Amino acid sequence: MDKDLKNIKAIIFDMDGVIVDSEPLHDEARRITCEKYRIKCPPRETGHNNFRGKPVSEIFKYIVREYNKNDDISVDELADYKTKIFLEIASEKLQPIPGVLEFIKKCRDKYNKLALTTSAREEVKKLVFEKFDLSDYFDAIVTREEIKNGKPHPEPFLKTVSKIGVPAEDCLVIEDSYNGTISASKAGCVTMGITTYFNKEKLKDAGADYVVDSFIELSKLLEL
Repeated sequence: MDKDLKNIKAIIFDMDGVIVDSEPLHDEARRITCEKYRIKCPPRETGHNNFRGKPVSEIFKYIVREYNKNDDISVDELADYKTKIFLEIASEKLQPIPGVLEFIKKCRDKYNKLALTTSAREEVKKLVFEKFDLSDYFDAIVTREEIKNGKPHPEPFLKTVSKIGVPAEDCLVIEDSYNGTISASKAGCVTMGITTYFNKEKLKDAGADYVVDSFIELSKLLEL
């Protein structure tokens, strides 16, 4: 049975795939990084299934372990370079998910708290917030630097819930990824999947209580 949305007091946003259409740019930056360091890059479908929602360092640990078998490659160096390339690409090409900016403004007027929980680094979050003028809308932010265990572990959302002081069951998390949806569900939050990159069935399998295809649909569901 779907959980009641009328008791929601806080909205927690993921960033990549929810606020910004960034995953194709992440794919491009990862490909460029693999080419520079002459390491094998997994097929795109593998990245889509395994990487979405995970921190960049964990992604490169996986690539090195599963595809290159080389302990001499510095995961930190790979992650730093990929982030640098992503920031360069994103500064020009990054676009918001359709309807999300207006949706955030409406949520700010209706709900007690808004928060962001992202696997991205602080410098990536900073670029997104500056590019789309989001700094005044969020009461709490959790980035990669603040967590030990990334998604699908529940720690990122548990930390966010603690920061905003709202019980998990009264928080609605908007997630686009399989790993992120599992994380939010394990944290005890109400989970709203949005089909930016994954289909409805995959998000439901991850534990989404609801799934929508757009922010127009979600606005109607929340009566905004």
